[in-house]
Amino acid sequence: MYKKLPLLLSLGLTCLLPAFAGERTELARSIVDRLVREDGGPYAESVATTLPLPRGMSSGAFVQALQAVWVEGKERVAVSVPEPVRKWGSGGQMAWQFKNAALQGYFPQLFETIRSGMARRGHQVSLGKNDLFHGHIFAFERDGVRDFGILFHAKEYPNDPDFVEQNGGKGTDSDFSTRDRSYKLRNFLWLASASKVWLVRADKPALKPLITSEWLDPNSDDPLLRTLYQLQLRAVTLQDQYFAELGQPLGSINYFKSATIVQLTGQQPSRHPPSDLLYF
Repeated sequence: MYKKLPLLLSLGLTCLLPAFAGERTELARSIVDRLVREDGGPYAESVATTLPLPRGMSSGAFVQALQAVWVEGKERVAVSVPEPVRKWGSGGQMAWQFKNAALQGYFPQLFETIRSGMARRGHQVSLGKNDLFHGHIFAFERDGVRDFGILFHAKEYPNDPDFVEQNGGKGTDSDFSTRDRSYKLRNFLWLASASKVWLVRADKPALKPLITSEWLDPNSDDPLLRTLYQLQLRAVTLQDQYFAELGQPLGSINYFKSATIVQLTGQQPSRHPPSDLLYF
């Protein structure tokens, strides 16, 4: 969300970034630490029980396998993604999948777990082009041990007119807005070592620093910056940069159901629809 923000950064506002970045990163670290030690802490709650690891892998073996793929660039294969899908998804020109079929099959479960877990709570999350289709991968160390996390954003493109404008027209056909009671429940964290997903209550006042950019001054003389600040508050998006600063950003992971691929590519429905697509 907010594709126009990099333009502002390119105009020299990056010089303002270091001021509060450390404090916000430490706040992100405290959230991650509490996920495991307190099964969520005061600002998060588990979405479901621990997910089974691929084919009986131990937690350590699972993390090592991800290290080989996401950090060392091994055990992965390039995959062709239809251009409209690639442009809609999060990430760059290249798209990859795991060579290991069990690993490749594990990650769609994360998306499905979020959807089903929220449904049990009476909140709708859809695996579609406007809602849940991507997460941001990061590596970090906790207690001296390497781990991986994914920050998922649901409710990506609401239909509020000002958000639609900010997002280049995306969300025009969305069936939700920022005014919906479920909208603020849109941030989820997964940790590889725990093989579990938590809902993070980013709408809590204590987490406000993590949903706003440090270079946006709410009292600025520039009305555009004030507007963007208010949009970020309404968006309730945990900023992935603060979690990436715990260690290393590793790009994004995308999951598109076959119906969404047909919708994005403009294909005609047929008896042989495309397969669901997960790539990073």
